[in-house]
Amino acid sequence: MFKDFTPSRRQLIAGGAVLAAALPAVPVANAKALEMQDMDDWQAHVGKQFAVDGATIRLVAVKPGSRQPYGRARTHNFTTLFEVTSGTMPEAGLHKVSHGELGQAALFLDRSLANNGQPRLRASFN
Repeated sequence: MFKDFTPSRRQLIAGGAVLAAALPAVPVANAKALEMQDMDDWQAHVGKQFAVDGATIRLVAVKPGSRQPYGRARTHNFTTLFEVTSGTMPEAGLHKVSHGELGQAALFLDRSLANNGQPRLRASFN
């Protein structure tokens, strides 16, 4: 007869540590991380140019999310919209987005369309 098995928190943490140890290390040389954590930080940079995969993208809008996490300030659930100003449109997925002064961050970019049909990239934060 089988018993239901529910792993303890200690077992889950140990399993996660083994998994994390198996992942390859990613070196970051002299890279400053983007320290923009909430909607106000990103809103202040609308119009600035960023680089991703050889393309230049411009932050065109920052929009608040429709549902806010319980107990969190409204500024923690938002979406950023970028337009590609030069180069090719990156595929949807995780990308290193960088700015000469602000630094860089790994963002999951998804393709979307503006109301006028122009292609955009979207990153959601929550």
